[in-house]
Amino acid sequence: MTTPHLQQAIDRFIATARDKNNGGENGPFVHRITTGQQGRQTIIEGVPGEPRILSAEDARSDFRGEVCALVAGGVRFVHCAYEGRGVTEFTLDSEYLGVHYTSRGERTYSVNNAIIARAQAGDYVFAINKSPLLKLSVSDNFTGLSVFIPIPAAQRFSLRSRLGTEEEGLKQYLEHGLVVSGPSSIWGAHLAYALDHAVELSSSGVDTNATSHLLDEYLYLIFCQELATQAQLRDTDQQYVAIPLALKTAEAFVIDNVVRAPSVKEVAVEAGLSVRSLHTLFVKFRGMSPSEFIRERRLIGIRNALRHAKSNATISEVATFWGYHNFGNFAAAYKKRFGELPSETLGRAE
Repeated sequence: MTTPHLQQAIDRFIATARDKNNGGENGPFVHRITTGQQGRQTIIEGVPGEPRILSAEDARSDFRGEVCALVAGGVRFVHCAYEGRGVTEFTLDSEYLGVHYTSRGERTYSVNNAIIARAQAGDYVFAINKSPLLKLSVSDNFTGLSVFIPIPAAQRFSLRSRLGTEEEGLKQYLEHGLVVSGPSSIWGAHLAYALDHAVELSSSGVDTNATSHLLDEYLYLIFCQELATQAQLRDTDQQYVAIPLALKTAEAFVIDNVVRAPSVKEVAVEAGLSVRSLHTLFVKFRGMSPSEFIRERRLIGIRNALRHAKSNATISEVATFWGYHNFGNFAAAYKKRFGELPSETLGRAE
């Protein structure tokens, strides 16, 4: 849940933006309220990148959106609150890191048809540049705070781990992007401090450009600390929790096209990678090559198909549908992977 200090900072930000709004023409604060389909613009107001609004056909006549935005030096703060579900597609700006806090409702990020991150109330989403086209779906009655932090050019690839030794794995995220969600023990206090500081300076008429490098650097270093923590997390299967966005894009493409068995080169093109870089990411984060991942997903797909096959279905029909024509090799690979023959799985079909 939102910490009292962070909620107080957000409330002060909203109140100040409402009071000092100038439409964003000459000053740092922006405050807008819109209704109906036009209100969907508030989903992406002030967000760096290349967004576009989707789902125009499901606009509600009672839709109401409010956005408060503040630019303090190079840092952008954007708070959105609205009623009615919203869906947008966008690419992340390559010059910014993003920290997105959900105080009410839920936000979901997808690549193609695969969900890659979901954040509920109290969760944070950490996003890094160089993204493919992402889809963001936000629940009804949503509120959330986003902070966009410029990446200092001289430090773009100089992240270090908490122990002070260079961690090559961190470069994978800056080079190939990241969207990861979950709770955080450090960001509540830091966001509250940064937001209070930015609002106070901007309200006082002080030129924030004069001190912008301090706020930029402060938030950048906190983000680096968070990234170092995320890079070390593993799930119950000892798999990495934070997966580079390019790899998630590749996996989503394989899953969407698994029946036709896409080539490794096709997958690499979709992810915007060379075949060599794709191989490196799969081996590091999944412990297998891209071709092994494709084969694994195909075998899993066939197993699911056999489990739910109709009573008159045959092994050859299922295997042929999935592109296997040498049934002997298929049966051997299937038994090696699952410890039973395809016919045994089919015999237990629901």
